[in-house]
Amino acid sequence: MERTLIEAGRHELVKSTRQDFQMAMREPFTAAVEEATGRKVIAFMSQVHFDPDMAAEIFVLEPEGKDLEGAGEADGDAGPISSQ
Repeated sequence: MERTLIEAGRHELVKSTRQDFQMAMREPFTAAVEEATGRKVIAFMSQVHFDPDMAAEIFVLEPEGKDLEGAGEADGDAGPISSQ
């Protein structure tokens, strides 16, 4: 079905449907990653692309043994990136 819609030029409809599904699955996806890693997920990002046809699910995990403000500072990393 999706391939037919893509071939008909209905990319936005397919993208919207995929993103709605990914957001509906946010909690189960996050719970599975947290159970598998033993760490808290602090961010979930999802994106689709059509040429080539693929999707990406990105889970950012809470740093181990550190609070978020100090994350990475001990090893020379500047810590979390923020836009201001």
